[in-house]
Amino acid sequence: MRARLKGRSPLAKGVGFLEEFSKNEVKGKVDIVALFASFGVRLEKKGSSWMGRCPFHEDKKPSLSVDNSKGLYHCFGCGESGDVFDLVMRFRALSFSEALSFLKDFAPTGTSTTGTISGDLEPQQQASRPTSPREAHKPEPLFESQSLSFIKDVIAFYRRDLESSKEARAYLQGRGLMPEILGRLEVGFASGELEDRIGKEQRAALMRMGILNAKGKEHFAGCITIPLWNLQGEVVSLYGRRV
Repeated sequence: MRARLKGRSPLAKGVGFLEEFSKNEVKGKVDIVALFASFGVRLEKKGSSWMGRCPFHEDKKPSLSVDNSKGLYHCFGCGESGDVFDLVMRFRALSFSEALSFLKDFAPTGTSTTGTISGDLEPQQQASRPTSPREAHKPEPLFESQSLSFIKDVIAFYRRDLESSKEARAYLQGRGLMPEILGRLEVGFASGELEDRIGKEQRAALMRMGILNAKGKEHFAGCITIPLWNLQGEVVSLYGRRV
């Protein structure tokens, strides 16, 4: 188990002022849940945190807790904990400077390219749905069955787009992501052609889910797409990284 210093991360030891400034800037931009997903770790929303099986030990039940708002993680099983820098350094066996470079590449730049797909129901409708005590402990699917079918079709479409895009595949391979990993995580690429291949009803559904914006344009056009799943194998959100 690693002890952590209060106030200042032990990673900051020996890090220059400019690197520390850059570190704080990058930390504010990186979605730690999406980062775990890029490493093949599936997380499930549990209240204000995300839970999953820890990749650092043989975890038979979800003991990894991730606080997305603070960008921190902690495993109640093996004691591993830290921020996005600790995660990359541990997972990829990188130095701090190498992890900083990796995360600068990973972090969205310019216009935000991350988004959470919303369900078909309005928040008020979701809140008014009666829930039994047994259901209270069961994660509620984000999509209704029709919406879930739509999002699976979108993910499949984006995967085919990735196969057709040499630029997107070269971008991922240049970052050490091999086809086997991309296939397992169902990583795709939004070429911008989806909006021209759907009907009126599908367009309305995808606008409700946030795949298309209010003008009917793809939210993730020009982005690598990574679906995030819960432990039941249901899509909970979609992350995009502009190429």
